[in-house]
Amino acid sequence: MISMINERVTSLLPATKMIGGAHVARDHKGDPGARPPFTPVPAAEQRAALQFIMDQVFSSDAFALNAETLNKLAPNRYAHWGASVGVPLDFPLLDYADAVHSIFIDQLMHPARFQRLLNAEWRATTDSTFGVGHMLATMTAGVWSELAEGTAPNAFRRNLQRRYTDRLIRLMLASPPWRIASASGSATVPVPEHARSVSRLELIELHDRIESALQTGEHGRDTRAHLIETQARIRKALDATVTTSAD
Repeated sequence: MISMINERVTSLLPATKMIGGAHVARDHKGDPGARPPFTPVPAAEQRAALQFIMDQVFSSDAFALNAETLNKLAPNRYAHWGASVGVPLDFPLLDYADAVHSIFIDQLMHPARFQRLLNAEWRATTDSTFGVGHMLATMTAGVWSELAEGTAPNAFRRNLQRRYTDRLIRLMLASPPWRIASASGSATVPVPEHARSVSRLELIELHDRIESALQTGEHGRDTRAHLIETQARIRKALDATVTTSAD
């Protein structure tokens, strides 16, 4: 099962390159039909790539396995030899799903991607662009779709919603620093100011939608606890001191 999950991640990760990406050509100047070195991925293709990830990774049934299959996933004793800590006998599907969600959230919401999206607005050859605001609005609507549908999120979705909301908070507060690998080692990539602004807007609107859901909806105890806790996290973050970047 672990190998299958890893293969799924490997096969889906290339879709993230479409968002804020560009097609590269190695044509020489003067070649017949020479293409420009860089051509931004069309906005429609970026939207389609993001929706593809939302459907295949973040949807409520992305990790759906029936009980019969889960109860057959016995532990691999070979992998446990020499382990210094206890290893659960049953397969921790929630933990693996959370790890996959984290990988894709890290990729999609990396400051370097936001920088590319912002710069791509000036590189686009048409009036149609795919910006930071559209990307985060799409992600919030998809991750928190239960608020609009009036349904209860399952355990997978609750974990995803917590992780996504916490990442919005980190973006808004621009902490801790983000790092990406570079040729000379590890380089700090600052969160673009516009990405911080959009993250704040998403959190404010999400807070209000949760408040409306709590007031008007009938929720089970698990869902209500989840919504109240998330709202408290957002409120605390919004009340935090706004920091400014040093020039």
